[in-house]
Amino acid sequence: MKFLPKNELLTFEELGLLVRKFIDLGVSKIRITGGEPFVRKDLIYFLKDLRKNHPDVTLAITSNGVLLGKYLNDLRSIGIEQINLSLDTLDPGRFLRITARDDFEKVQKCLFDLIESGFKTKVNFVVMKGVNDDEIIPFSELAKDFPVQVRFIEEMPFNGLGKQRGFIDHEAIKDTLRSHWGSMDFNDHEIGSSSFNTSPIGFQGSIGVIPAFTRTFCGSCNRIRISAIGRVKTCLYGKDELDLRYLLRNGKEAEIERAINQSYSKRPENGLEAEKHTKLTSMSLIGG
Repeated sequence: MKFLPKNELLTFEELGLLVRKFIDLGVSKIRITGGEPFVRKDLIYFLKDLRKNHPDVTLAITSNGVLLGKYLNDLRSIGIEQINLSLDTLDPGRFLRITARDDFEKVQKCLFDLIESGFKTKVNFVVMKGVNDDEIIPFSELAKDFPVQVRFIEEMPFNGLGKQRGFIDHEAIKDTLRSHWGSMDFNDHEIGSSSFNTSPIGFQGSIGVIPAFTRTFCGSCNRIRISAIGRVKTCLYGKDELDLRYLLRNGKEAEIERAINQSYSKRPENGLEAEKHTKLTSMSLIGG
């Protein structure tokens, strides 16, 4: 894999400054995400600094589980309890084909270590037609047998050439689940949430379904994402609208808060009537 030159990445000092700016704007939850954010050397020390400097902010991690396992004790000591694990198959051979890495056993062990350690664990499963859609039920059984939330996520149904391919939307995912488990009542959508959730009787955990492509929740979205090179993304499917690295490195720190507010106010609405009163309260730092 090709990695960006180090000087193109935001430094931890720059990230810390941005975190302070966002907290001033009302952010109360910060998620460090990837891929695998722990490919970034010394990330654990950055997390310790965040906790020290912002003790009341909720910190969370999203990881593919490849490097996460060795840091669980550190994360617990920092006070990080919310972990999202990205996992798209329970089959080792299929895992290798999807990820091009022979790391299934490592990721599987990480999942069960998270559960045994008492982390609030969510498993993010991207449903890909003809690739892993036959594993919807096996993944839902994880939520029955263990105290985790399994979240089924719509895939972006385009290949690298921009051509549309087969696609399974959130209603079809729900229908597949109901065909096996019977009636499932998914809750009404909550402001700030991306998933429709259910906690079936007899399940230790819960199930969520995320309409990531059809995007039925855009109008109440309360989150914003910062890429590793400092680009603001108000939506994973939107275009980068703001280059914070440029502002940071060209003496324009005073313009950052105004620019962020302006960018957030222009977030995509996907044809829905946006709830403009929805405040920005959550940010993700895309680390690896």
